[in-house]
Amino acid sequence: MVFASGVSKDCIVAGCTELAVAGGLCRSHYDRRAYSGRPVAPIRSRVCPMCGMAFQLIRASKRFCSATCRKRYQRRCAKQSVPPFGTDSNPIIESEPVTPKPVRSMTYGAFTEADIWAKCDGTCYGCGEAVVKDVDSPDAGTPGWIVPPEDGGEPSFENRAIFHYRCVRRHV
Repeated sequence: MVFASGVSKDCIVAGCTELAVAGGLCRSHYDRRAYSGRPVAPIRSRVCPMCGMAFQLIRASKRFCSATCRKRYQRRCAKQSVPPFGTDSNPIIESEPVTPKPVRSMTYGAFTEADIWAKCDGTCYGCGEAVVKDVDSPDAGTPGWIVPPEDGGEPSFENRAIFHYRCVRRHV
């Protein structure tokens, strides 16, 4: 299988780590979409008639959220003449799974720390004063992001610069 550059090879379904086969989906999610129209199964839940809490269904016949609520209902039926409830009184609620926002892929260019030092000509990007490579010096410098990738900066050579250790903390 041939992938174009920049195209993700992983399945687009959140949490799936399988390789994509077609339409950005792995084989199992692709087959599920072809069969049911959805690549992932909906979340099925029901409201417990005893405590009123919503719970996720494992099987369609489950009526109560826990064994405690089921026993409480059985005891109440034994004390009083309570008619058994049918399937219409406690319907199954279906909802789509929450899909997280896609993470932007980050591709870094090929450059070294020496390239960044050469680009900056020994001056700090933050204050404009001279920086040195000696770690014991108070004017020691370190490479840093001008705009961090977490804040929307591009992971490129142009976005890297040399900062004093004291300036890089102020800059971020």
